[in-house]
Amino acid sequence: MELCDIPTLTSAGGFTLNIEERAALSASLAILRDSERFHHVRLWGKVLAVSRMYLVAVGWSDDYFRRKYFYSMDASTWLLLPEVTTEEVKATRKISQRFTGDIAFEYTVGDEVASETPDSSPKTVLNEEKRLSAFIRLINNDCEIVPRGAFYKDAMNSVQLNPSFVGLSRPELPHLESYFHFRPDWHPNTALMTTADRDRRQDTIDIFESVSSDRPRGVWSINLESGAQQSVLRNLEWPGYFFFHSTQPSRWGGMYVGTGQRNINFGYML
Repeated sequence: MELCDIPTLTSAGGFTLNIEERAALSASLAILRDSERFHHVRLWGKVLAVSRMYLVAVGWSDDYFRRKYFYSMDASTWLLLPEVTTEEVKATRKISQRFTGDIAFEYTVGDEVASETPDSSPKTVLNEEKRLSAFIRLINNDCEIVPRGAFYKDAMNSVQLNPSFVGLSRPELPHLESYFHFRPDWHPNTALMTTADRDRRQDTIDIFESVSSDRPRGVWSINLESGAQQSVLRNLEWPGYFFFHSTQPSRWGGMYVGTGQRNINFGYML
């Protein structure tokens, strides 16, 4: 999704941006793209904190998995988010409260494993800025998806956007097998595949894990809209993430708009 497609993306997710926000984002994201010399910049989402909101943007050039993330509280000034460790991402998953809106606020997260080891610290302390960065990594890992066939691996084993991809067909829209997690380094276990799955598989485009394999079953909801010409997927574990794919015209994209809280009771919704 490019800058001009922000209204399409937000309307598909069921929320809107006012004229001032659209104008500020279109201008500031273009400036961010040029100043950082990115090939692509887009709005990743909006995190609704208690006292304010965090707008999140993502930029990249040639490598789709070497992305940088920025946040803004006024839709005009963008600040680079810090890198986070695996331990900080795990600690962020345990935080259940809302973001405060104070970027310097510190969270203290208990670690059950560390508490059993006398030589290690039983607590992880991270501020809201690092929590926001780790939260983005969580959403990307658990929720970020792309349609089947949108990307392929070239002869150098590099992931590339598929120029011949014209979108999913209408019969493919309602099936979870048509949507993949956008995560690198996935290696399929063909021994566990059914004969039908192996016959359908194409090595060049089936390079990511299908969301149909996510457990528990039912964590993804999928709805057809606009006369069955558009699908909208939502994740029940992370309310706020949505993905849409339209056939007329052929467009697709995803975004997060929510409070940053995991739905710990989603198992009761299945």
